Amino acid sequence: MDPNTRQDLAVLADYFLHAQAPAGTPMADVSYTEAVAHYHAGVPLAYLLGDAAFFDRLVWVSPGVLIPRPETEGLVQAACDYIADASIDQIADVGYGTGCIALEMARRYPNAHIWGWDINPIAQTIAQRNQDRFGASHITWYCQDVFEAIAAGDMIQSGLIISNPPYVNMADPALATQVLAHEPQTALDGGRVGLAWIHQFLQAMATFQHQGLWFALEIGYDQGPRVRDIMVHYGYEHVCIESDVSGHDRYALGQLR
Repeated sequence: MDPNTRQDLAVLADYFLHAQAPAGTPMADVSYTEAVAHYHAGVPLAYLLGDAAFFDRLVWVSPGVLIPRPETEGLVQAACDYIADASIDQIADVGYGTGCIALEMARRYPNAHIWGWDINPIAQTIAQRNQDRFGASHITWYCQDVFEAIAAGDMIQSGLIISNPPYVNMADPALATQVLAHEPQTALDGGRVGLAWIHQFLQAMATFQHQGLWFALEIGYDQGPRVRDIMVHYGYEHVCIESDVSGHDRYALGQLR
């Protein structure tokens, strides 16, 4: 048995044998034996436990929403480093999932109002639950297609837009089968070569009126040069591609003025 599996099974034992399974989660009434069987069938550990770490906090997680990952912690840090000492009073989290990004930004920018857009009603429920858990009152969640919000003029015109968008090339042979089988495709599938959603979003944002916007997007490990070209083509300035802790292109940063 590999060390990661052994560690995961130890965590499951702690939760299920010692009655620590979170109340109200899909697995709250599942036995330890059933939980282990789900785990060996490929169900992600976070879905079994009902929560996942993001920075120094545990956020609620449920099947149907994307599980937070360390790369997305890096997105938050890259965004904060990029805007540096700029005054930010509005933040939009596009594709909020569990709400982990918005909640971390709320902690770092307590005077900013934060809006979140996601088309997934499960995400809205989980994000609201996490908001209640951490007491961040200055976040508003929308269950709406972000392109509808942009077309209606409801997207913020200044401040920061941060997003872990659908950017996965679903034909990539390196994509883990566990992810394909259990995590929501709407949060993963970036369309053609993983870039269709990002392209559409960057184009749409460049088309509408704005008063100065910062952008921070999580991207695929092989998408850096193409995302940079898209951003430059549509008039984004100060574009840079930052790497994650593994040295892969992961964060696209830029500005519209």
